[in-house]
Amino acid sequence: MMPPATLPMVMMARRIMTDRKQSWERSLRTALLVMGYVATWTGFSLGVAIVQSGLQDIELPSPMLMGTSTFLTGLLFCAAGLFQFSKLKTACLERCRSPLRFFLGHWRDGRWGVFISGGISAMVFSVP
Repeated sequence: MMPPATLPMVMMARRIMTDRKQSWERSLRTALLVMGYVATWTGFSLGVAIVQSGLQDIELPSPMLMGTSTFLTGLLFCAAGLFQFSKLKTACLERCRSPLRFFLGHWRDGRWGVFISGGISAMVFSVP
């Protein structure tokens, strides 16, 4: 679901790395960028799965993952609705729409730095 949102950033990174003499190095760094992105989302997914498991242990959601507390379900929907109209969402979208802005503000050099940049891109380009 999220990789199409980062495709412009990955393509721009590949173009920026064209100054590298070996194409294998450019391909390796592009792969590290994508692996950092995937590692960040994998970690996030594991964290959310653990939280969901804990919530199921205390039987907050039903076995069909329906909310059992009308109040908490309503509160969650209200919070999601308020976020849609918040200045935070607007600020995030303004910051996240330009790959060039990402490179100017968050790019790290070196192989490990490219991996970390991929992780940062998962957070920057994945605003709902």
